[in-house]
Amino acid sequence: MSFSPALSTQARAEVLSSPAQAADAAYRYRILLVQAGPAQLLVQCWRRSPEAAWQPHCGPTPMDLFIRRFLPPAQLAPSNSV
Repeated sequence: MSFSPALSTQARAEVLSSPAQAADAAYRYRILLVQAGPAQLLVQCWRRSPEAAWQPHCGPTPMDLFIRRFLPPAQLAPSNSV
């Protein structure tokens, strides 16, 4: 399985028109265990806005990058990624 090392939002995902719409969005996550070489966890995410279909939102991306996306800058540790 190939994946981009950077977390990216899918270009075709529906753009949210307001912060209130983001609060109503639902998310689903898939966690993959890749055992080729060193074991690694990958995350995929889908988003559904009210009255819209499920759309790919991000991933698959390494779990550590996915978590780092939500941490405040003061809590970010240097990445061990190569």
